[in-house]
Amino acid sequence: MSVSKIVDKQIKEWLRQTAILSSSLKKPPFFPLITISREYGALGTSLGKKLGNTTGFEVWDKKLLSAISKDLGSDQKLMKTLDERRQQAINDAVTSLIGKVQTNVNYIEALIRTVKTIEAHGHSIIVGRGANYIGEKPNNLHIRLVRPFKSRVAHIAEKKGISIHDARNLVKTKDKEREDYIKRFFFKDLTNESDFDLIINTDTFNTDQVEAMVLNAYEIKTGQKIPSKK
Repeated sequence: MSVSKIVDKQIKEWLRQTAILSSSLKKPPFFPLITISREYGALGTSLGKKLGNTTGFEVWDKKLLSAISKDLGSDQKLMKTLDERRQQAINDAVTSLIGKVQTNVNYIEALIRTVKTIEAHGHSIIVGRGANYIGEKPNNLHIRLVRPFKSRVAHIAEKKGISIHDARNLVKTKDKEREDYIKRFFFKDLTNESDFDLIINTDTFNTDQVEAMVLNAYEIKTGQKIPSKK
């Protein structure tokens, strides 16, 4: 599916939800954002999909966010689903967050605008792209998944059908790329634990247990229990 079709599909869904909310006498709860930061091979994408299936939240992964940010005008199109006050707030946030970035300014501006729009709508999960540094609402839940290097290498080797040697090099490369990305665009250290609400070792817990911990942490932080869609 093309980026424009994905964007149009999401806009229609947001407009549908807005229409339902407008016609309801009782204002439904707003569910804040969940962001998932992860080491390469720590099962972040799997957790995002699993949480999405359970909660009904929209799941935005790094490939989708990158595609939208690189597609001229897509971020602006998404933002127009908000009222003027919130659009202005997002534009102000873009200005304040852009910092000292000298390269790929258009990309990072579009990324921030997209993430801020998703944050404003809520009911969403964002995997990667430094979303925890962009989504700054106090009730958002920011998760970081880690896993021992050796376990991540073994997982990637099996998943991609490559040798342990090649998997080791790939994991090292991806880890370095992610750390450099965060430093370059957000001037943050990805290994700083205090930037996250919850850090989970996915070598210790299976995906069902990790999901349960995330949902429990979400309820504790936001005061809201997400109704299961299963």
